[in-house]
Amino acid sequence: MNIEPTEFALSVSHDRLAVLLDCIVPQAGLDLLLDKIEGQFTALKVAGFLDRKALEEKLAQARTNGGQLAGERLAQGVPPIPPQDAVLKWAGEFFGSGFAVDKTTGRIDYRRRAAQPAVDEGQLLAMRTPALEGTPGADVFGKRIPVTRPNRIRLRVGPNVREEEKDGIHHYYATAGGRVRWASNVLAVDTVLTIAGDVGLETGDILHHGAVVIQGDVLAGSRMEAQGNIDVHGSIEPADIHTGGDLHVDQGITGSGGHKIIVDGAVHAKYLMDAEIEAGEDIVIESEIIHCILKTRGRLHMPNGRLIGGEVVALKGIDLGEAGSTGKIPTRLVAGVDCHLVRELKSKDEELARQKGCLEKIHTALALLTSRQKTLSPQQRETLTEMYYEEANLVEAIECLQQEIQDLKTNSQDRARSRITVKERLFPETTLCLENETITITDDFRGPLHAISVNGQIHLHSMDNEDFQP
Repeated sequence: MNIEPTEFALSVSHDRLAVLLDCIVPQAGLDLLLDKIEGQFTALKVAGFLDRKALEEKLAQARTNGGQLAGERLAQGVPPIPPQDAVLKWAGEFFGSGFAVDKTTGRIDYRRRAAQPAVDEGQLLAMRTPALEGTPGADVFGKRIPVTRPNRIRLRVGPNVREEEKDGIHHYYATAGGRVRWASNVLAVDTVLTIAGDVGLETGDILHHGAVVIQGDVLAGSRMEAQGNIDVHGSIEPADIHTGGDLHVDQGITGSGGHKIIVDGAVHAKYLMDAEIEAGEDIVIESEIIHCILKTRGRLHMPNGRLIGGEVVALKGIDLGEAGSTGKIPTRLVAGVDCHLVRELKSKDEELARQKGCLEKIHTALALLTSRQKTLSPQQRETLTEMYYEEANLVEAIECLQQEIQDLKTNSQDRARSRITVKERLFPETTLCLENETITITDDFRGPLHAISVNGQIHLHSMDNEDFQP
């Protein structure tokens, strides 16, 4: 900065955390210079006052050491302290979503998962560093500088897992041998129930608090519930299944009206037909999906298969080989929508309304008692004290619920991917839904295509950079 003798310049740093002075100090007239600097400093309406004495000493020192000050801080804000995100580090490849790769051919083997979920008693499973809140700052004008909230990792300890805290880091150990499960924010080690043949009339309904391995098929009309993963070496006929982990089927799943499969984790199968499935994580299918109702908070992944009829709602997007058919069978694809969020929010909102109703009643009662506090009996005074405690507990509960609701919305937004990819072919009568926008395809399109929402309209974007707007 070129400054003439006796001139000076005040500036505010880009981050608004400092007022800086550049100045050539004259050999005389120091008081006049100080008056001018102080006047301009006051005109900036900076929070606080100029330390005139300290500045005078700086100017006097500069006059004897070259006669110039550059970037001298006259005021300093309070820098914010950024938050620290929680970190979860796994001690092994327990439940990765990938599959083994044939070393000879390089092809993905969908029959062999890369994950190794088996663990022994006492084995370390994971380490979690908790999130740390940041601290807001203040700029030189006294305005608050906010900080973002840290990313948290919600983890609840399930069966056969022990938690220890060492130097602020949470360690998780297996207390029994079995298979690791991580779904719906629960970390567990499940004991394994192995069924040598089919699940049907001979076995009866299956209810197990761990993982289940079925070496045959799940026959029509069966009912199964397991807290852990369910592995089926054969196929699943129309049945009711609920698992707190993943569902892996070597063959396919055939459903029918009235039967439903609910999976807290991921689903993998060779094919799906007439099935109704809800999943918390990805649904990975090898060959085809015919007339199914699928809802997942993960992604539908079938890049080399075809989907005909039915409806898919996938929060993290949809990847298909083909969508629809030459027979123009109505097919509906919805990406970026959380099918579980509405249900979860409804439950939380109902509880929040109940808690607020209780708090309102407490406030009414407290107002009545405090208005005649001088005439209260000892028993009434005790009741008043108890009500203050109850009020504090309700306020805390309401704040926790409000935070849980916000966390649910944030988590859903972070996972959402409004994108549909069709690798080979997109047929007419296929409806695409992205970000509250809907179109129904009327022409036959060859892939690969990406359906994305741009400025409130759904575009089909091809690999050769041409845009189609059906």
